[in-house]
Amino acid sequence: ELFDTHFHWDGEGSPAEYMQQVNSDMELNSVLFNQPVDKFYLLCAGGSVAGSYRAAEFAGAVENAFFSAGVHPHDAAEYRRSGGDISALRENPKLRAVGEIGLDYFYDLSERSIQQQVMAEFLELALRWDLPAKPQRQLHSPHLYFRRKGSFGLLHGKENHRIHLRSRKSYQQ
Repeated sequence: ELFDTHFHWDGEGSPAEYMQQVNSDMELNSVLFNQPVDKFYLLCAGGSVAGSYRAAEFAGAVENAFFSAGVHPHDAAEYRRSGGDISALRENPKLRAVGEIGLDYFYDLSERSIQQQVMAEFLELALRWDLPAKPQRQLHSPHLYFRRKGSFGLLHGKENHRIHLRSRKSYQQ
């Protein structure tokens, strides 16, 4: 089994066309590496409000696809200005995580204080929705989990909430 936990679908071409290319690549990899993949899952990451709705569209069209909904730190200022809303995605059965979220102080495309506010907002959302938080993949801790032990203030009484940073844990429920 293989689970691609991070890709973006920009809406160019249909999900079926995208999957034709993925399946072609998977067949080639099976031949090259002599390791066929029995089952393939995808998590389409939403990096903006519009991107989160596109990710939901993709997941709805592809059987083994799921999605996350969030705002990448590059788009935090635009999200704050536009007042975007992803709450309509909460009831979608293919929603598996809140994210892409995080801090990006390398490019600083959004002011750092705004990045921090938006990240905190989406961490709170992950808690309310009881979903894992999916930070942007540039974070550099391969298996980092924060668990409430009475010290992580954003968790507000949750006993077992995880924040995944490039985790190998499956988002499939």
